[in-house]
Amino acid sequence: VLLPWKEKFELRLARYTQLAKDILLSPSKQVEHPASSAQAQTAGTEVGTVCHRALERLLSCPEISVEKALSQAAYGLEKYAQAAAVLVQDFIQSPLWQEIKNCKVLATEMPFIVAEDSGFQTGIIDAILERTDGSIWVIDYKTDLVGPNSSRELLEKYRAQLTSYKRAAEKIFPDRSLRVSAVFVRIFAAEDL
Repeated sequence: VLLPWKEKFELRLARYTQLAKDILLSPSKQVEHPASSAQAQTAGTEVGTVCHRALERLLSCPEISVEKALSQAAYGLEKYAQAAAVLVQDFIQSPLWQEIKNCKVLATEMPFIVAEDSGFQTGIIDAILERTDGSIWVIDYKTDLVGPNSSRELLEKYRAQLTSYKRAAEKIFPDRSLRVSAVFVRIFAAEDL
């Protein structure tokens, strides 16, 4: 018998695998259908924004209900609320979310600026957590469509971003062990830098 989150993961994985076969357009098809490709990308970005906002609220305000967090997160993006709700509700049932929730929240949506030889690096870290062993966990939520066993490859797309987050965290927590992860919400997976 599969656990509810595992069953949902398997269903989602099958759905995304089918989508990858059916919907993903080759570069020549994207040129033929640029509007649909751009619209799909915009919709994906907006769903990701609602997911980020909801997870931030759920993490930083433990007393808030999932429904209220989603409602607040969808403000101004109401047409993406339902798609985001499915992702968030499934994700918060996963063991990965439980692992995240077992940490002490040090910051959410934390802006940073780090001086480097080539100039300044800026960004916003989704969450900085303190684990039970005292180590620091920097997480960045990702809502990309991820195929089977491809989260590790997708991590490469975000390596520069996560590296800048790591540099910022090293300056803030110089004597602490760090874990920096891309958290793939759709497949309940964390890939470490």
